[in-house]
Amino acid sequence: MDGDPPMLTAARRTRSGSLSRESPVLQTAALQPKVDQTVVQPNVEADAAIFWDYENCALPAAHALATSAASRLFDASRGLGRLAELRLYHDSDKSTLNPQHRAFLESMGYTIVDCPTSSKKEAIDKKIIVDTLMFAVARSARRQPCCVVLVTGDGDFCHMCSRLRAVGVTVVLVHPSQCSRALLGCCDRKVEWERQLLGLAAPRDGRSQGKQ
Repeated sequence: MDGDPPMLTAARRTRSGSLSRESPVLQTAALQPKVDQTVVQPNVEADAAIFWDYENCALPAAHALATSAASRLFDASRGLGRLAELRLYHDSDKSTLNPQHRAFLESMGYTIVDCPTSSKKEAIDKKIIVDTLMFAVARSARRQPCCVVLVTGDGDFCHMCSRLRAVGVTVVLVHPSQCSRALLGCCDRKVEWERQLLGLAAPRDGRSQGKQ
């Protein structure tokens, strides 16, 4: 898989802050955070952050493929503005995060958040929701454009995403093929984990599956 797919071509926010919808293939330039130019100066740089639900969307075992996918996600997100936070949430008791992958992710600047679930999946969800709101709401209150990159397929994040969009926060969903259909409708842009980041074939029926 040579080179980055077109959707990962990094691009900075334009003065108008407009979003291009012409291409069916996701372009980073089309993911620019929403800007109200009546209250924000044109030179205000957007902040972006990645919040990664690793138990729902894990890297593949092959280290080369894993590092390639993580790097592409990082580069695409960096095109949305200044990357202020990179946070990955996992349950160390489940050994989902390969130690070699962890070392690479930490070298990229990720904060690895251990969330022992004790069979309670919502433990990870609650931490992601709180951290995401702490990042986004403060910036929205001071009229600073910002973008949340949420890596998950869990429908429990629908309400949070809808409320963030309502206050002008751009929400980009990076989702696996097994993804809540409701969640797909609660974001500004969607990135398919397997097809667009891993370069794998899409599901035969061409639809996301999972919780409603």
